[in-house]
Parts: sequence; C-alpha cells; structure tokens
Amino acid sequence: MYGKKGALGQELCGQKGLERMNKGKRGRPFEYPEQFIMFVAFIYIILHMPYRQMEGFLRKLSEFVPQLKAPDYTTLFKRIKKLELSLASTIPERNADIVIAVDSTGIKVTNRGYDSKRNFNILYEKNIEAGILPKKNASTRSYGSPSRAKCVRELGDEGYNKWKEDTGYGKRWIAESIFSAVKRISGEYVRATSMKGMWREVKMKFIFYNMLLNMP
Repeated sequence: MYGKKGALGQELCGQKGLERMNKGKRGRPFEYPEQFIMFVAFIYIILHMPYRQMEGFLRKLSEFVPQLKAPDYTTLFKRIKKLELSLASTIPERNADIVIAVDSTGIKVTNRGYDSKRNFNILYEKNIEAGILPKKNASTRSYGSPSRAKCVRELGDEGYNKWKEDTGYGKRWIAESIFSAVKRISGEYVRATSMKGMWREVKMKFIFYNMLLNMP
C-alpha cells in the first residue's frame, strides 16, 4: 500500500519538475510543481470544488500521501489562474485534415442562420471550405461575396444531396454532442466573474475533457 502512496506522491510532487521550474527564477521559489497544479485544477473543474474546500481536501489527502504538502486556498487560486494551458497539446496528431465545427450554444439560430457574406468571406480569406447552407432565395451573383455566390451555384447545379455530401454539411450535431458531453462532465456554468477568467475556465473544461478521452 505504501508503494502506491509513494508513487502518487512522486507523481504529484515531482522534485525534478520543481527544480526545473525554479532554475534561474528570481524571488520566492515555487513550492508546487506544474503537474500538481494541473491535478488541483482538474478537481476544481470536474468536481466543482471551491478553493477553500479544496484546501481542506488536500490537507486530508496529505495524511495518506506523506510527500504532499497542502497549499492554502490563496496559493491554489493564484497558481491555477497562472497555469499555462494548451488545448492543442491535448489533440492527438493525425495526418488527416482537421475538421472544425462551430456551435453557437445557447443562441438559437435557424439552419441557415450562419448564411452571410461576412461569414463566407472570412472563411475564404482563411482558406477554409464553407459548409454553410445558403438561403432559398440566395442570389447566384457575387454582390460582395464571390465564394457565397459560388456555393449557391454549386447547390443549384448539384442538388442538395450531392452538395451536402461534397461539403460535409449537416454535421453540426457532432459539435452539439461534444458541448453536451463537456457540460455533463464539468457542468454548464463557470464560476469566474471576469471575461478572461470565464474564457480560461471554459478552456480548462475542454482540455480536461480531451485528457479524459486520451486516457489509455
């Protein structure tokens, strides 16, 4: 049993990682390595545990993991707030194209609600193929968006079913499924009060969701 405790302590309180973080650092040295802060952030997001309550949880955990020194809630708040977050690092590398699906969750729009010259032009400038269904009365002339006019013509020439197959339209449900899964696991609300804090918290939700998916 102690071997398991020791392994957990080494994983969370890795001395080598701490030495690497403090190398060349001016001022007060770090007391807790990055992997420990990631572990605590995971608890904060998945278990919805407030910082003060988390301090008590870690104090209790330290009774079972001798190497673990429980930080106070102020330290937890500051370190989680400054945690380096990389969503891209949690996405496995693949040779296939990356498909990006966007869902305006919480905002009700029709299936054709994304059809605008601005959206078509932004995607064209970024060399992204649009999978947006134009309105029924959409013009085949450019009028400020050649890419949208091209899409309208292709839809008319090929028919809806062929156009849908070629563009991959109709896959918004995949994005909606991911949003639903993330909200079921980590909740559909954030506790941060600033816009920057809200963004970080949402980003953490998706990072930890990806980490759960990548677990062996």
